[in-house]
Amino acid sequence: ELYRRILPTLVSNEGAIFQHDNAPTYTAYVVRDALREMNIEVMEWPPHSPDLNPIENLWALLKAKIYELRPDLLHMRNNDTTKEILVATA
Repeated sequence: ELYRRILPTLVSNEGAIFQHDNAPTYTAYVVRDALREMNIEVMEWPPHSPDLNPIENLWALLKAKIYELRPDLLHMRNNDTTKEILVATA
């Protein structure tokens, strides 16, 4: 449902290509069907290849900077409070 609501706002021009990392979330039948219904082309991408995805470099830099600013996040539990701190830091 989320794909059907949000993707049309992100992919507004013809010829747009959707790229994902082959995670099960993106390859589920419901997602593939939604992309096909919206005529959104999906880029063929080898599984388990984050090194080919340029955004992964940005995530690594962002993660390093966040831990530089808030080293305590390394040892915090994964809960809502930690997520709030993480978002505020980013």
